[in-house]
Amino acid sequence: MSEAKNYYEILGVRDGATREEIEKRYDVLLKAYRAKRATGDISEEEEKEWNAITEAYRELTEYKSKSAMKPEPISPLHQKVNNLIRKMGFDDKKVNNFFHYYKKHILIGIIALIVVAVSIRSCVTAVEPDITVALVGEFYAEDTTALAEKIKNSVPEVEEPAIQVMTMTQDLESANVEMEYTMRMKFMAMLAASEIDVLIFDRNQYELYGKQGAMDVLDAYAEENGISEELTKDYWLENEETGERHLYGIDISNSEFFEDMPIYGEEKIVAIAANTKNREKAMKVMEIFIK
Repeated sequence: MSEAKNYYEILGVRDGATREEIEKRYDVLLKAYRAKRATGDISEEEEKEWNAITEAYRELTEYKSKSAMKPEPISPLHQKVNNLIRKMGFDDKKVNNFFHYYKKHILIGIIALIVVAVSIRSCVTAVEPDITVALVGEFYAEDTTALAEKIKNSVPEVEEPAIQVMTMTQDLESANVEMEYTMRMKFMAMLAASEIDVLIFDRNQYELYGKQGAMDVLDAYAEENGISEELTKDYWLENEETGERHLYGIDISNSEFFEDMPIYGEEKIVAIAANTKNREKAMKVMEIFIK
């Protein structure tokens, strides 16, 4: 660590702080920075301060690999996430070593999720969601209760909507790599298990996952329902496996449905998960977003 700067002071933690303390502090600062940047009200000086915070975080949490250590084999799911992260611009060294460095954190997180899931399912009063909407990208929500309630009131067929906010970024300078990787693992695991029905993406994540065939094709839907070309013309993508070009999402950035909702994000593109188990309800939810 460089002696020229007091990285603990820059990050706002005590000298000799533990890694857990450093990560908790950085997460608080990261959320505050992203919330302010989402409003566009951020000065050049604040950007410089953030760059200094990011440098301090990376210096204080840096891991050094042993040259003789062989990389551990990774699962197909890890490999798929790694490939996606490489497409975002993360260098191979960071990606290849990530699972080794953060395996403990990921396993603890998975165990915690399982414990929570089991606890919820075992609760007599718990209600299983009959539709799940995931906001994927640079979205920030103060509260999702109002959105869930509005969906419930607008679509009679939906009795218990669930909202997942899965914040992901394309800004590699401000990304917390560990959080980014873990969030993408969670997102892909939920998709694979058909636990997500309706997707709301920002542009970057829409293009990234749309080309992977994660969403349902909406060509016929848009034509049959007379969806304006203004809402679809920029959202045709070429599937990387088939080479076919299809419409996977519709622009709802200016949807009245989200007015007064405490959810922040510049661009919203709605899509349907390709393997949803609740397609009929998912289509009805998408329709109220489009209107």
